[in-house]
Amino acid sequence: MKKFRVLVLIFLLAIAAPLVLHHRAWARQAIQAQASGLRIVSPKPDDKLPQTFVSVQYQPLGPTAAGMPTYELRLDARDPVQTTDTTYTFNGLTPGSHDLIVQMVDANGTPIANTRSEVKFVTVNPPATTGNSGPGSTAALFPPLPSPPDLPGENGSLPLLSVIGFGILVGGVISALRTRPAHK
Repeated sequence: MKKFRVLVLIFLLAIAAPLVLHHRAWARQAIQAQASGLRIVSPKPDDKLPQTFVSVQYQPLGPTAAGMPTYELRLDARDPVQTTDTTYTFNGLTPGSHDLIVQMVDANGTPIANTRSEVKFVTVNPPATTGNSGPGSTAALFPPLPSPPDLPGENGSLPLLSVIGFGILVGGVISALRTRPAHK
């Protein structure tokens, strides 16, 4: 039984070693992500959009000050747009490269430090349409839906929770084996 306990302990250490080794890298990446304070969900960097509009989605990375935050969006040389929503659609885009900047601003319109996020994307000529895209068609009424939000990446809390859950499972098995009556 002692050998089994030692083997289980070695097994758990082997599982925990990568977590301990990568903890610093995960923490450093989390700090860098929080330094921005704001993340553009859509469009993704270097997206190629076959349309003349872009639906922008963004989210703060942490808690915001009391009240609804105000966001300022800048697309290329257009006038900035201020909104409290976390989505906005720019229409009338010309084919080519576009720069989008989203940042939080205070009540005076002054940018808040560390809340700026940028993305570059490209619009290409929309695909040729058939005779079915007139003003009364469904293609003109319903633009394509944006992509779904990303699942948590390897830098989130999901891997850590997985390791903890696995440790609880192994601990439960060990506990069950220890309380099991010995067969003689």
